Amino acid sequence: MSKDYYRTLGVLDNAENIVIKAAYKALAQRYHPDKWTGNKGEATRRMYEINEAYDVLSDPVKRKAFDSQRDRNAYQPEPDENELNSSVDTVWKSVIEFFPDLIDIAGQLGKISKSLESSYKITLLEQKEWNSRRELAHVFETQFLERYFGTNKKIIEYVKTLIFSDEREAVKAVNQAVNLLGSEVDPSVIINKIDRDWNVGAYRQKHLLATEILNSGARFNSIDQAIEFITKLEGSVTKSTQKDRYALIQKDRYAVTRSGTNTVLYLDKTALLEYAKKLANDFLAKKSI
Repeated sequence: MSKDYYRTLGVLDNAENIVIKAAYKALAQRYHPDKWTGNKGEATRRMYEINEAYDVLSDPVKRKAFDSQRDRNAYQPEPDENELNSSVDTVWKSVIEFFPDLIDIAGQLGKISKSLESSYKITLLEQKEWNSRRELAHVFETQFLERYFGTNKKIIEYVKTLIFSDEREAVKAVNQAVNLLGSEVDPSVIINKIDRDWNVGAYRQKHLLATEILNSGARFNSIDQAIEFITKLEGSVTKSTQKDRYALIQKDRYAVTRSGTNTVLYLDKTALLEYAKKLANDFLAKKSI
């Protein structure tokens, strides 16, 4: 579908009629010939689009037909700007003089979705439920995130981290995975795959660490630093005793313990660097699995 009437008006696709009407009114005032100071042709074009969108979304029959052609569970990253937010900017600034906390409340929603932010503002301006502004924001955010990413709290928090890091394609991939597997799946199944496929989250941190260790000039400044790096790469170490020294020297200065775990005995920083590089190579090799 080439046109998204909800995006044209800058509202969510579950917006109530009162929000759609208010959004239309705000945008129509913005592009009114007596108020618009920019290119007249641009104003005419935008008014045509706004009127077309309102004609469909304000009519229950037309809106239902339009919605039936859309995949309402498919997440699509939005532009950084939203005209509706700009259109209500003047009155919103006046409201903020009385409720300055709305700067952070609406701003948080805007980081997740500009349409979410504008729909919240319009709803609050129309319903004037100022005392419930925080609760209303929580409802808007929860409904938006659960609709596209399911109800698992770990997935929701993971998605918010991706959104705030501007990992838009990774967020879209999470949406597709949840639509495919559902909310009951073990969240680590989705999170680990997205981390690997898109080089984000915990995987990105480990990837950067592994790359740093494999740098030709890499060195550890202290034993503690070496152990920290190795632990982050899911290895563990224990210092060798005098009894172990001969065996270690014969095994390239480090050796896996008999228990079969990923714990090594070590002699010094050089031995630890060798082990860290092995872990780094093993980790990077998993990318292709």
